[in-house]
Amino acid sequence: MERAIEELEFAVGELGLAGIEVGSNVNGVPIGDLRFWPFFEAAQALGAAIFVHPLRPAGMDRLVGPASLEQIVAFPGEIGLAAASIITSGLTTRFPRLRIALSHGGGSIQTLLPRMQFAWERQLALRDAIPVAPGDAARTLYYDDLLYSAVGIRALIDTVGDDRVMIGTDYPFAIMDTDPLRVWRLWGWAIAWRKRCDGEMRRRGWVWIRVFGMPRGLHLSGK
Repeated sequence: MERAIEELEFAVGELGLAGIEVGSNVNGVPIGDLRFWPFFEAAQALGAAIFVHPLRPAGMDRLVGPASLEQIVAFPGEIGLAAASIITSGLTTRFPRLRIALSHGGGSIQTLLPRMQFAWERQLALRDAIPVAPGDAARTLYYDDLLYSAVGIRALIDTVGDDRVMIGTDYPFAIMDTDPLRVWRLWGWAIAWRKRCDGEMRRRGWVWIRVFGMPRGLHLSGK
């Protein structure tokens, strides 16, 4: 843990980076585990943005097909588990200024949230264990929109709010979206999204810049 915090301090303090990327688990321990809270406490103190990406996903032994299914099928499930661990541990309640963004639209968390919320409202043991309603906790996180589907992106926006959704590309990997604004243009969201770029998202500490030659992109940046 001490070495991880040292690297974080070096990246932000010495190199001037605005944030870091971390895996969804560490040797099988989910990222929301209390053992990692000192790291997140340090990130909050530094004002560092954190981007969470799947790493060594669970369920690989259940896949049937080529190795590429790890990225296609297992990654969304893994990032959903990571998101659930953040929500159920109360991480963002403990560190309310922490900025955490989840890749792949949060993966399976969209499907899990209604079930989690329903159970939380009806089971006293869950309410005692989880400090904030899952739906409310999910809205403290940020999500890229890499869902490859207008319906999926719309559902994500409806679930967490349009101020929590950012453009994602998965560049430069084989499954990258080469035209990340296509869905936004087709649905007429581009103008509203552009206004968001120049307004509230900037105020929240995410800086919008041009990346990879695309029309506009979102990069984890700035304090």
